[in-house]
Amino acid sequence: MLKNLVKSLLALAMVVQILASPLAVSANTEPTHFVTTVNAAAGGGEFTAGSTVPLTSLTFAGERFVRWEEINRPSGAERITFSPNATTMNASFTMPARDVTIRAVFEPVATPSQTITSMRRTGVTRQSATFRAGPSSAYRNIGEVSGNTNLRITGRSGDFYRVVVNGQTGWLRQTTVARTRQMAVVTNDRAHVRESRSSSSRSLTRVRSGDRLTLERQTGSWSRVTVNGHRGWIRNRDLAIENASRPGQVVTSVAAVHSRPRAASSVRHVLPRGAQLMIVQRTSDGWTQIAIRHNAGTLNGWVRTNQIERSNHNRLIVGSAALRSGPSSSYSRITTLSHGSRISVRARAGSRYYIRETVNGRNVHGWVRRDEVTRLALPR
Repeated sequence: MLKNLVKSLLALAMVVQILASPLAVSANTEPTHFVTTVNAAAGGGEFTAGSTVPLTSLTFAGERFVRWEEINRPSGAERITFSPNATTMNASFTMPARDVTIRAVFEPVATPSQTITSMRRTGVTRQSATFRAGPSSAYRNIGEVSGNTNLRITGRSGDFYRVVVNGQTGWLRQTTVARTRQMAVVTNDRAHVRESRSSSSRSLTRVRSGDRLTLERQTGSWSRVTVNGHRGWIRNRDLAIENASRPGQVVTSVAAVHSRPRAASSVRHVLPRGAQLMIVQRTSDGWTQIAIRHNAGTLNGWVRTNQIERSNHNRLIVGSAALRSGPSSSYSRITTLSHGSRISVRARAGSRYYIRETVNGRNVHGWVRRDEVTRLALPR
């Protein structure tokens, strides 16, 4: 009987031990998926770490596929390795245990029917415009450029301009861009406008310090200019680019300040006759960008060029200043400008300002030292 009791107690102890032990549960967990995002290509989606991700580059008119590259890779993360290599349009890679963004990189390819003319001009967008990778609507859309955006024009092909906006190069329709006029002033009494970009090329005309030229573009160390009916080349070292910012005033009964250089754009403000302003730049089709003081800040906008005129002065002479025929003390003194004289600065070369003024009843132009001049405040 005692023997049976011991067996019963041992069996009970085993049951208690089993009940006290943790249970092993088989969990059916899903594997973790990571996201692959691709730009200008097919192959994105969700993948598990270690799986193969296929990539296929899209094709665009006038562009050639160059390579695959990962963007926004986390610091310290291992680089993606493309198979068979990064320059194959159909490639793949092994998915890491993180999200990945892959970009297809392209380069433009000029077709035989496209002729690109180099230019060097400034401009501004009239309206929001589609920024394309090449000079036709068949090219890839690489972004949108908002209206009233300043840009550099570097080329032309068909109906499109090649432009640089915020450091990025692309193409805009010519109808969406207004070219701005840029002037330059000669800084050398012995400068020549030549037939081609060579000092041995035939001289079309001789120019002197203070002569104003219309600047078309700059190529290397030469500038393409127009002066007195002559169109040719002059060395950059003989020029100073004019500052377009000058004081002005409204000469019509009122002038509407538009948000863009288009009559259909919204009106930001209306200026009465005689209102003072600063002229920033002008387009080739009758619009001028201005700046005025408004509501404790600065208001920028566009007015019709025929509604305003330039004022004479935007700087003030401090002390007295020698007006010289060229941008250094080695040039002859033309006259002396007295303290408080108001002047209009047209250009800058090194430590000198170029001005054109009426002094003692005669029109003079020349150069003064920058440290003898101070700027007047922006008109209200």
